[in-house]
Amino acid sequence: MPNARTDQLRQSLRQPHPESLEVADAGFAAWAEGLPADAADLIAPGAGEGVWWTADRGWEGTGD
Repeated sequence: MPNARTDQLRQSLRQPHPESLEVADAGFAAWAEGLPADAADLIAPGAGEGVWWTADRGWEGTGD
């Protein structure tokens, strides 16, 4: 069952902050290393799909 933190993460993915391009350029691994210890319930490595951000279309799948 989703919780408030999960809902906030999903909202952020739908409407990312302008600085998200910096995070996208750094890559998932670098981003995940910076998460607090209690954030383990927010992500499930390997459960998702590869994506990239484009300014005109938003997040797009890589097809991997």
